[in-house]
Amino acid sequence: MRFLYIFASTLLLITACGKNSARIQNGDHLFLYATDDSLSQAINTVTESEPGRNYTHQGLVQIEGKDTFVWHSAPEKGVVKESLSEFQNTQDGALRGMDIFRMPDSLQKHLPTIWKRANVLLGKPYNATYIMEDDGFYCSEFIYALFSTYGLFTLEPMNFKDPKTGTYPKAWIDHYQKLDIQIPEGKPGCNPNGMSRSPMLQKVN
Repeated sequence: MRFLYIFASTLLLITACGKNSARIQNGDHLFLYATDDSLSQAINTVTESEPGRNYTHQGLVQIEGKDTFVWHSAPEKGVVKESLSEFQNTQDGALRGMDIFRMPDSLQKHLPTIWKRANVLLGKPYNATYIMEDDGFYCSEFIYALFSTYGLFTLEPMNFKDPKTGTYPKAWIDHYQKLDIQIPEGKPGCNPNGMSRSPMLQKVN
């Protein structure tokens, strides 16, 4: 039974990745749905602005020949260039839900410059404070940095409070207590939900 379960899970993963790969183009923006992880849920709680838009991670596609890579910045990894399957899989092997967004042709032409910028930042650490002045990059901060001169995204005051209660979720309190700093409420920043709302991005159905 265990073998059958592993085989079925692997087959589902290959099928799902294949469908996504068929639609993905060079320069596409990928947004991953929230997981059950407490911090992922905390991010979604304070940034979700409409039903169904519950993204908590994002990356940028670079296609080289027959290979599809995703540039992104993740905890414990920092800025990396990984395969699509590595980007989309959780640590326990589950497949995260994902939506694809596409830029206009006017920005696609800048991709050679974007790849140069990405390579300069490769290996930079993950910014766990989410304060943009601090060292490293969190996921949306990294993508924002790549496109900072093209007007694709804008910064907004960061909110860490649950909009329903007006209080900080426990995951955020615990996170910043471990870092021994105050929650950076109101500081300029960005998040996947907000980035996905850029008027210059079009969701691929």
